[in-house]
Amino acid sequence: MLHWRISSYLIGLCAKASITKPWVFKGFSYVIELPFLKLIYEYIYLKKIRKTLALYESSPGFQVALEPLNVCNLECTMCPYPSMDREKSQMPMDLYKKIVDEIVAFGHTRLNLTHYNEPFLDKNLFERVRYAKQKGMFVGFFSNATVMDSEKAENTLDAGVDWVNFSIDGATKESFEKIRIGANFEETISNISHLIKLRRERNSTIPLINIHTTILSKENLESSNQLKELLCGADSYTMGLADSRGDQKDYNFMKTFTSNTSKSRLYPCSIPWTTLTVMSNGKVCICCRDHDGEVILGDLNKQTITEVLNSEEMLKVKKLHLEGQGDKIDLCKNCDSLYRANLSWWAN
Repeated sequence: MLHWRISSYLIGLCAKASITKPWVFKGFSYVIELPFLKLIYEYIYLKKIRKTLALYESSPGFQVALEPLNVCNLECTMCPYPSMDREKSQMPMDLYKKIVDEIVAFGHTRLNLTHYNEPFLDKNLFERVRYAKQKGMFVGFFSNATVMDSEKAENTLDAGVDWVNFSIDGATKESFEKIRIGANFEETISNISHLIKLRRERNSTIPLINIHTTILSKENLESSNQLKELLCGADSYTMGLADSRGDQKDYNFMKTFTSNTSKSRLYPCSIPWTTLTVMSNGKVCICCRDHDGEVILGDLNKQTITEVLNSEEMLKVKKLHLEGQGDKIDLCKNCDSLYRANLSWWAN
């Protein structure tokens, strides 16, 4: 048991370090491919995966990512939204309520109103939040904050939003606007600062406010270290690596590792066990990477959540990932999460 905890702790440190230091990930991946170490690592890691999956199967922590509308006002460099071919739509309130009711009946309480959208553009956002809160759900969303004016900030507090993850990819006008195409740096910072101030004035603990930075280059990594001072009063500050959906610049893991995939074991992705992604048209797609709904697992206009979770399509996806054959799914084949999986499960 002690060696297990020590191993998990040390590898967990590598996982965290890899976010800001790509060479750590590269070196770690090389070491665990050494013949003897690979056998030891896979024994420990697969044990970890089985244990985590067992918890997921029975855990109330299952999350539904529900997209109220598929409209955004920015064209960020790391996001495929600008090339999305899906028809723009807004989820009707009756369908939304049906889905929320089924989520609650199924025993889950976590709702994320985000997929490929800016939540504050949804005219029904706060009605949706209130309905879910009445059902006992923990509700939040990701936002770029650009259209969160004073009235929307007030409504965010009034509706009881539990958390908001603001995406701020740089602490200078130059680094931020270079990535968040269409955004104004000063206005965005002012909008978030105003929400923090309002929350403090009301002596409220919600929404929990996280400032998240997507690392695309050394430039925006270095500038983002200033965000704690610039947006003082937020609850947390996180960083994450850009992925294969967009422009990764200096942090392109796909280019580094796709040449080595024949030697790398494809561990299962955790998403099929942890998150159900519902698009604005009511169809369930495979995950957050599926911006155009290429892999459909069900349709909540016609099915219940229970039926989707137990559908042939869902079970097939899980089976392929468990057997290390996730790359047989076209969308998964080009996903760098498969190549980062040597570390990703240690974060669970």
